[in-house]
Amino acid sequence: WDTLGFFLLLYYTISIPFYMAFFFGEKIDLYYRFIVLDFIMDAYWILDIICKLFLFSFQIEATAALCKDGEQIRKKYFNSGYFTIDCVASMPLELFMLVPGVHREAVFFFRAIHLLRVSQLFNY
Repeated sequence: WDTLGFFLLLYYTISIPFYMAFFFGEKIDLYYRFIVLDFIMDAYWILDIICKLFLFSFQIEATAALCKDGEQIRKKYFNSGYFTIDCVASMPLELFMLVPGVHREAVFFFRAIHLLRVSQLFNY
């Protein structure tokens, strides 16, 4: 699971700046071919948040014991600061493109919010 997350983060670090540089303006229609893949990745990150809240245990540093208590898992995730970053970075803000009057190039700025998660790259 973590390996997949690592490669998705690498994809973000390369693809988002690439899209912003080369698909801006008249070529934006080329980007829309990739948006389904981006929504699938958003679904992965939302599922990742759910797993971090309820399933993923952690190792207690002092005793090297594995903590499987759901309440402690959630407390550690909330207090780590990553929960807020994960929630903001996982929102499929590209859906705002469906709102009439939103400029088409704004999709790249909505995608750039996903780069917040790159700060977690070295946790994998």
